[in-house]
Amino acid sequence: MEDREIYMEEIEDEVCSCCRTEEQDRIITELEEQLKKRLEKDEHENILKGKQSKIINHYGLDHQYDRLIEECSELIKAICKYKRFDTLQSDILCTADIVAEMADVLNLIEQIQLKDPFVSKGVSKVKDFKVDRELDRISKKI
Repeated sequence: MEDREIYMEEIEDEVCSCCRTEEQDRIITELEEQLKKRLEKDEHENILKGKQSKIINHYGLDHQYDRLIEECSELIKAICKYKRFDTLQSDILCTADIVAEMADVLNLIEQIQLKDPFVSKGVSKVKDFKVDRELDRISKKI
């Protein structure tokens, strides 16, 4: 049974369709839409991970680390260019460059994480630690 079916059975068990109010029907419809979007997002992420795995398996970890260095450099240049210009048109173009370079960097990081579970687990743990530490610093300044 699919996740959606299980989820909807749980909702319907709580309130049978003949006893539901318009508000409950609206909420159920909204929940169904949210679930559908989440399942589509999960499917998209799984497809993307499959594609990323093919890429890193083809090129190898060492090659993709070299590419990551290049892409990080390009991201730094795009951010510097953005900070250098004042006009709105330049900001829009520079922001598009930043978005493209961030996508490149994130794709390579995600490929490396797929290939090396130690890196993936380590990044996740260290990222959580650093976010918590920064929030602690912020709360001490307030």
